[in-house]
Amino acid sequence: VHGFHGINSVSLPGFSFGYSSRIIKATQQLPNEFAFNLDMNSGKPLGIGWAQETTKNGVRSSSATSYLAPKYLNRPNLHVLINARVTKILKTSTGEQKLAFQQVEFTQN
Repeated sequence: VHGFHGINSVSLPGFSFGYSSRIIKATQQLPNEFAFNLDMNSGKPLGIGWAQETTKNGVRSSSATSYLAPKYLNRPNLHVLINARVTKILKTSTGEQKLAFQQVEFTQN
């Protein structure tokens, strides 16, 4: 359901709580009632576990900090508009060619 080599890093919290060991023990003793789930983003979100966060080396990442970094904003084929919302993505090729999308319709807020 998710990748492991993307631009955003996903990790578990870097600290434990005093009750963490008791939670793990409960999931081991009663796995049918309280299943342990290490990866809530695996496509099977039911169970007991820790919420994941988008951090790497103690620094939070997000779509904005990752995809709007200067190395991406300087691409010649990318135009970023603020206070705007895409309303429709327009296909520019069809048929046997690979799909291509090079235009959008948008509205400004």
